[in-house]
Amino acid sequence: MFIVAKKARKAWHGQLQWAQSIQLTPRRYNCGHCGNSELSDRGFPTQDQKIGVWLCPECTFPSFLAYDDQCPGPTAGKLIAHLPPEIDNLYEEARDCLTVSAFTGTVLLCRKLLMNVAVSQGAVVNLSFQAYVDYLLNAHLVPSNARQWLDSIRKKGNDATHEIPQTNREDAVTILEFTDMLLRLTYELPQRAS
Repeated sequence: MFIVAKKARKAWHGQLQWAQSIQLTPRRYNCGHCGNSELSDRGFPTQDQKIGVWLCPECTFPSFLAYDDQCPGPTAGKLIAHLPPEIDNLYEEARDCLTVSAFTGTVLLCRKLLMNVAVSQGAVVNLSFQAYVDYLLNAHLVPSNARQWLDSIRKKGNDATHEIPQTNREDAVTILEFTDMLLRLTYELPQRAS
């Protein structure tokens, strides 16, 4: 259901009509489909209403809630305007990975995004990841003090690729935040300024 919902989310946003949904005890949660955090009071509960399926009042997609657990999990990262389609697809995939606790996948995709951003801004294909970091800095596409967090994306991505231990949630969230900043600086803010 989650993959179908992701593909259809834009087309069906707020349009689904659920047969036989009932009024529930309102619950606040961050929708894993649209990020909405308003109270939901419609869905399909168990008898005690601590476990069930709540329908998002914004997008109308369902989320399974069991006490403090949620599936799909809260949407990670933020929407970013003006991304080229291939960059947007990779970023959405990284966000989705974090939503389903695929932390290593999140970091690997962020590393790949670093390369794709540099190439989309004129870097040569098949450089090392260090060369892509240097390109972004030397072409003044990011501020000079961005080296540390760009290197974090590169290094954590290298660890996720070449080391045995899995990536933890904290590292994945941090790397996604750094990637978010890279994408905003490269694509969103220049468009907003013009």
